[in-house]
Amino acid sequence: MNTNYDRLGSHRDVSFVKEFQHMRDVLCELTRADQVEVLMGSGTLANDAVAGQLSLLCKPGLILISGEFGRRLIKHANGAKLFFETLEIPEGQAFERLELERALKANPAIEWIWGVHCESSTGVLNDLEMYKYVCAKYDIKLCVDIIGSIGRVSIDLSGIDLASCTSGKGLGAPPGLSMVFHQYDLQPAPDFLPCVLDLGIYQASGGIPYTIQSSLIHTLLIALKRHNWEQRFEEVRNWSTSIRRKLAEIDAPILAPDSCAMPAVVTIALPEIHSSETIGDALREHGVHINYRSHYLLERNWIQTCMTDTEKKPSEKLVRLLKKELAQ
Repeated sequence: MNTNYDRLGSHRDVSFVKEFQHMRDVLCELTRADQVEVLMGSGTLANDAVAGQLSLLCKPGLILISGEFGRRLIKHANGAKLFFETLEIPEGQAFERLELERALKANPAIEWIWGVHCESSTGVLNDLEMYKYVCAKYDIKLCVDIIGSIGRVSIDLSGIDLASCTSGKGLGAPPGLSMVFHQYDLQPAPDFLPCVLDLGIYQASGGIPYTIQSSLIHTLLIALKRHNWEQRFEEVRNWSTSIRRKLAEIDAPILAPDSCAMPAVVTIALPEIHSSETIGDALREHGVHINYRSHYLLERNWIQTCMTDTEKKPSEKLVRLLKKELAQ
């Protein structure tokens, strides 16, 4: 049987290598990045690889926390034995330039900042250009998790040292691949990093040091070429404007203000008189699927609605059913 894998051939085949390099070029063009390494695994693996690169600096850093995914960066940092301070702000808010600068002035030894672009747990989009401005001003490295934002908003990674993402979510390809973008050359560090996390080995090997599933590369390339990305970003913005207006009309308590809202994710912080689990179950019984089962959502009594890869308009059914539930 002539399967897709048979057609694509080995990861060492000349035709596959050509397609792989083309996929890397398309990713860099989408994000204005200099270079990208592709790993077999989830976004968690990409963040571990970023932590590995930071460990080679042997310098203290600052981790930015405004929600669940910022807190997860601490776990990556601890696993890599990094030296770091943290700057935490209330959930539902975005970081401001002055508070970052205060933290850097209070800790002049800091050599890097690591934060999340889209804090998916709260529906907040942090200001990437502000991050870049502050890090350039203080001559420190900037690392960003763009897992929740790539493919949903326009991203300019120029001036960013390391950025992690995954093939799923906004890019619309199946999960299984993760990527780390970088703007400087990476050197192999086999004495200090596990092979699978050593991005310098990836770069030295033309991006393919180990076996990589050719079908995942092929489907990611298809997904990257499927969209007119500027049109897609406009669709996401329109969806966000519409759903936030409709939710405001039914007095749904949206967590993130308009000024820092992530267009593709809306988090609703339910009052104590309602149960996120009960409302989520009720909507699911009517065929409306929202995010509410994650532990951090259940703990905070939050629910989320997100724009899917194929959706262009907010669900009228969702708003109607949620209005009914909130009125009870």
